[in-house]
Amino acid sequence: MGNVLHYFTHLEKHDDKAHEDFSFAFKYALGMFFTTALMTIAVEALKFNNFYKHDFGVIEEETIMFILCAFLVPLIWTIHPLQLCQKYARNKHYGHLHVTQHEANHLMADYHYDMGKRYAELIEMMWFTFLYADLIPIGAFLIFLGFCIYYWVDKYNLLRRSSL
Repeated sequence: MGNVLHYFTHLEKHDDKAHEDFSFAFKYALGMFFTTALMTIAVEALKFNNFYKHDFGVIEEETIMFILCAFLVPLIWTIHPLQLCQKYARNKHYGHLHVTQHEANHLMADYHYDMGKRYAELIEMMWFTFLYADLIPIGAFLIFLGFCIYYWVDKYNLLRRSSL
């Protein structure tokens, strides 16, 4: 979904990168919000009328989603799997004399940090919290903790491990 939305956002011909990132973030957040929050309501609550009837009704599923959004997403970006792949490729080619300048520049460049995608994840988490805060009050606290963790992970990744 992200690559397709990047393509369509790029076709809109924005004036600068900030407007393009904001347009992408809004579209991506809507897509993620629909797939994570609204699909559960549509399937479980409306079709099966399942709020508490058996294990993993709407409340249990969305509590798990709160925990995953708050703690798993920042953990994944702390590990940063794509940058680990890039470091592996850099170490694999280290010392080779038969590398062109373009290939060397590509290998030694830091991973591009996509601010639009990170911003979209934060917006999606806020909408998700607004939708389910009355149903699951502990979810707002979990997301707040997740935002605090997310801030430090983004700060570290942006300043130490990647480039804009």
